[in-house]
Amino acid sequence: MWGNSWRHWGHATSPDLYTWTDHPIAIPYNDRDGSIWSGSIVVDTHNASGLFPSSSHDNIIAYYTSWTPQQEAQAIAYSGDGGLTFKQFPHNPVISQQRHDFRDPKISFHHPSRKWVMVLTYVDAVTFFTSEDLVSWRQVSVWNPGRHLGWIECPQFLEIPVRNSRKKIVGSKWLLVLSINGGGLNGAGAVKYMLGTFDGERFTPEPPGADVPESSPGLMRSGDWVAYDADFGPDKYGTAFFHLPSNDDGEHDAISISWAIDIATSYLSTPTEGEGWRHCMNGARQHWIDEGSNRLMSVPAGDISSMASKQTWNPLVDLTAVAGVEGQSTNIRENNPALDFLIRIRLPKNALKDDQTATASLKLTSTDIEDELLSLTMDFSHDESSRQTIAKFTMARQGQRGWDKQGYWSPLEPLRPMQDSKNETAAEFEIRGVLDRSICEVYLNGGIAAGTMLYFTQGVLDRIVLSRGLDGKSSEIEFDFRMVALVNSWARGGEQDSGTKSSTETGGKETMEWKIST
Repeated sequence: MWGNSWRHWGHATSPDLYTWTDHPIAIPYNDRDGSIWSGSIVVDTHNASGLFPSSSHDNIIAYYTSWTPQQEAQAIAYSGDGGLTFKQFPHNPVISQQRHDFRDPKISFHHPSRKWVMVLTYVDAVTFFTSEDLVSWRQVSVWNPGRHLGWIECPQFLEIPVRNSRKKIVGSKWLLVLSINGGGLNGAGAVKYMLGTFDGERFTPEPPGADVPESSPGLMRSGDWVAYDADFGPDKYGTAFFHLPSNDDGEHDAISISWAIDIATSYLSTPTEGEGWRHCMNGARQHWIDEGSNRLMSVPAGDISSMASKQTWNPLVDLTAVAGVEGQSTNIRENNPALDFLIRIRLPKNALKDDQTATASLKLTSTDIEDELLSLTMDFSHDESSRQTIAKFTMARQGQRGWDKQGYWSPLEPLRPMQDSKNETAAEFEIRGVLDRSICEVYLNGGIAAGTMLYFTQGVLDRIVLSRGLDGKSSEIEFDFRMVALVNSWARGGEQDSGTKSSTETGGKETMEWKIST
């Protein structure tokens, strides 16, 4: 977090990854260490560092880049009370190369060698260090992409499980994640990941598979590696991956949290100064590798259903096998709650042939300002090579009066029907979404793709239209649609959810009638 021209480490805690409590600054700027830049933490349970009186789950070491006009070096601070207070190491820095563009330490553990691993960025490459005691570090390798990708920052490196279609763990892979300033389409920021192996010193990325084209807009690959989008939306950067304290290897899913911003185009432009804040984070996500597709899966972490409003009118919508639904919600209009929704889209497997197409979309608009629009669209077509229906998903923000950033965003790869579907006659696709005041996060087909998009509308997006297209084979589409109001994560104390006001004014139920198409 910013101070008076210097940066400090802020501090927040959560019991469930949804309810957060702010604390005072954890690690402040000082004259010796300078600004406290990005990094990560380790729970030193067995006191490998010798910095603590004994073994304890409360032993925490924070690794950060110490920025001064002379250099970017790596420093540590440690806490014996579970992270409530920190002491900066008196012998900082622990790694110095007397240079800038050397930063953002991420720590993981390599079980076969019994060593800790640190990955850092050189801006155009990443480098690996190892340690047995978490204090003394030895440089062991550099991974260079062989060409300019953009400005590489905040590298993440960890082992992550591979799960089959039944969600059973069948192995593990090493995951390298890079936030790349200028690495996205049209010079936008990107968060890319690659999979591979690690021998304790050197990372070897997997080469592109047969399903990866030689070239495509936004595709990042070479002959011996390929990097996929960890988030295809416009507003993500500096993603931090981690395991929970007892889960530090490929036997447990990883968690991530991202800075919700396009570093290249929107760094200082979010219109929030009047409310006393500049940027926010996205929701925590849970990750594993899908065996069938060999892609990173992303879903909301933890139990988001625990955040559902307890009001009697919730869920707002719960419909099965309909052709569409539209209406204006009193509870959304009056209280602007966070929303969690799930749309299952079905069309017959043989519905599309040759050049036939179909379309389905969810549109959220304001009854006060009609041109403010947030839309999620699936465009379906027939893929002759696989003889399957495939879909291009697009998320868009249009006409928003509170911000001048408009646009459309899609995953680089087409979506294929969900493999876990029990429907033998229909191709099924899924859109999971979470909206919270000014951020929209979507998870497609069980998490095969995820996207984050900020929006700043002046009107409340209280009108909902779920519909199928008017031409092509769209008439054969049907939907299952469920939308739940969540306890407002911006609230301070108490439930203060979307029903606190409306339960009094409307008798505790939704006052509108949905227009349902069948």
